[in-house]
Amino acid sequence: MKTLLPKLIPHTDLSEPLPGLDRFLLITDRPEYAAAAAAGGLAFVSCNAGEIAVEKDHFTAGVQTVVVACSGEGVPSYEEVFAYAQNCAQLLRSLVDVESIMHLILIEEENEVLTSVLDGMSLSVAAEENLTTSVVRVKDRVNSESLLAWIAAATQSPGEHLQVDGQAVSRVELKQTSLDAEHSRVFPGEVIVLVGGAGGVGIEVCRYLARQGATVVVMGRQKPDTSRIKILQDAGASLYVRISPGCPNSIDRAMQYVYSRLGRISTAINMAGTLRDTLIRAVGNEQIDAVFRPKAGVSLALAGIHGLHRPSRIVHFGSLSAVTGNVGQSAYGGANAFIRRLSEVNPDTQCIEWGLWDTNGMQLPDKTSKVKAMNPDAASEALIKAIGSKEPRLVIYDGEPEFSSRHTVAKPDDQEGLWHEDMMSSAKSFVRNIICRHTGLEKIGDDENLLDYGVDSVTSVRISRDIESRLKGEGESRLSRALVLQYPTISKLTNHLVEKIGLPLVEDFATRELLKPEKSPDSSEKGLLATTTSSAGQLGDTSVSSLALGRPDDIAIDGMAGVFPYADNVSA
Repeated sequence: MKTLLPKLIPHTDLSEPLPGLDRFLLITDRPEYAAAAAAGGLAFVSCNAGEIAVEKDHFTAGVQTVVVACSGEGVPSYEEVFAYAQNCAQLLRSLVDVESIMHLILIEEENEVLTSVLDGMSLSVAAEENLTTSVVRVKDRVNSESLLAWIAAATQSPGEHLQVDGQAVSRVELKQTSLDAEHSRVFPGEVIVLVGGAGGVGIEVCRYLARQGATVVVMGRQKPDTSRIKILQDAGASLYVRISPGCPNSIDRAMQYVYSRLGRISTAINMAGTLRDTLIRAVGNEQIDAVFRPKAGVSLALAGIHGLHRPSRIVHFGSLSAVTGNVGQSAYGGANAFIRRLSEVNPDTQCIEWGLWDTNGMQLPDKTSKVKAMNPDAASEALIKAIGSKEPRLVIYDGEPEFSSRHTVAKPDDQEGLWHEDMMSSAKSFVRNIICRHTGLEKIGDDENLLDYGVDSVTSVRISRDIESRLKGEGESRLSRALVLQYPTISKLTNHLVEKIGLPLVEDFATRELLKPEKSPDSSEKGLLATTTSSAGQLGDTSVSSLALGRPDDIAIDGMAGVFPYADNVSA
């Protein structure tokens, strides 16, 4: 298990000029940035506060980089966060609709919180589409010279998170650290509240804290049934309090009640969260609200508590997906980035970005994943150490996830005329065999829609990685993790590979013996076995526990596009 801490690493200075101003467009709601752009000869679009959702038409021919500088200082209301997230989604859809590869640069000032939403959302979109994202956090006031210098620094460091202080530019890096064992102590009788802690991870944390002598209170939005009450009691919970995540006063009143019953509250751990995985092209307001409300809404409610009943320390459960980006999780990444930034600017508040926990509240990673599930007791011990460290931000996980935020695909040289019929047939066979391997399908036609067979985002990631690994693809050959969702038939997928990879793929087919179809270890005799790999943060009573084989519960499988294979209607 690894623990990472953000560090500032000296990177460069602001001496480099900004090349080709016609390649850049600034979107801003701040008059001082608009004035700086005008003085520096930089094209810009002025918008109302937070309304950054410009249309695709603004991205004229030649524009390759969009710079966003919008106000977001202070702690916003949930309504402001929700509205901004909607605008971010619309802007990102406009960007990915542009045929050329786009670079998104976010400029944020030191005390801004709201802008983190775009940071987190764009990171996951970069895993789906041809988009590169960079962040520049600045301390100085803007003028024409400094604005162009900040953009130049980000242009030279695509995918990086930079901080600028005067002429010095530093890069934010996550460095491995160790947590002091002295910080792992829980005091007998210490009151710890788990908000949204009735799910799988919450039960494990509750059990660990209770064994250490803590008085554990669980808050959740569900009215618990007899079996859930028994589970909470067996885990050592002293009290369950029902709350409404959509009502800030509900959480405040709940904390007042706990304080009146048990006295001073040492720590509140916010574990609330839910997932609604949807590609950015399809994400809607309902999905955004469903994901942001338990994350951003609860974190803002906790930040707004004042008085004797305010917990001495507030700890938010974040997710590794806000660090790495993840296909279909733009809203989830944005919500987690928001609570991380809120923790950085609020005193006595922390955000711990977790990898996978080995509990029944999360599905274990498939065998191709580089992320490993953490033992609940070891992770709970790390949680207590992290709280004791008082670091505003930590990342804790096991395995070797991919941390790069870059996802650029270079345009290949024209390969027209190189391919002929038998080579295309070999290419399709290669693609078909890989798809059969990861889905359990015995056969599939060239033009049959794979989504109709239940192929989801997780399977798409596996197929993309498998093709990359077999082609030893790096750099120009890097593939979208949403590959199958974007090109859902063998014909479309093969044509895309030919167009994007070209010669390396031809050479591979010319020298490789085609794979024989074989079933993936995690496929069933009936076809595709859908699984979900998810990170910590989809916790509490709003989450859906993973399902073990043979479990008697009803099961609902909801496709990312709301498509139910072979069903006549949604009810079926």
